[in-house]
Amino acid sequence: IIAVLDSGVYWDNDDLVNKYYLNRGELPPPAEACRGPNYKDSDPWDADGDGIFNTLDYATENGNAVPKTPCDPKVPDANKNGMMDPQDLLLTFTDGKDDDNNGYFDDISGWDFFRNDNDAYDEVRFGHGNGEARDSGSEGNNGRGGIGICPECTVLMIRVGDSFVADSNDFSAAVIFGVDSGASVIQQALGGLNR
Repeated sequence: IIAVLDSGVYWDNDDLVNKYYLNRGELPPPAEACRGPNYKDSDPWDADGDGIFNTLDYATENGNAVPKTPCDPKVPDANKNGMMDPQDLLLTFTDGKDDDNNGYFDDISGWDFFRNDNDAYDEVRFGHGNGEARDSGSEGNNGRGGIGICPECTVLMIRVGDSFVADSNDFSAAVIFGVDSGASVIQQALGGLNR
């Protein structure tokens, strides 16, 4: 897991949609209808049996396809962008509870320390965080972009500002959150507002 601390994410980025970290502690396993031929009872969240828990486990597509059609009746295309992405899970399963007891309610896919909420979306579309996530974890073999430094890694998006300048306190809290969430690497290319 690479924690990308930056300006946030475009959830509708089809080059990264299958790369985003999902928190099992805040999500129900995908419906039985999502289980593929490689499904193993030992991991109910990995519905397609590929060894990775991502948005494809809630969709009918397998492999590196952009997940578009939900197989779980609980999960619609809630943000209406034409694909299954972590924001659909956020909009569907946010219930104001801290199911994994880590101090962050509904931290389904990262956290926004800039706005102090559970959606790391880059609403100003600055794009720096998205670019850093691509540099870190793009697959390269999906026909939609270049290859990142670690194409087999999962990307945990943590928003610390609305540009590449962040409050140092938000950044520090985000580092702790990233490590506590299982990140092996903290990736950032930022400046700080204070010391």
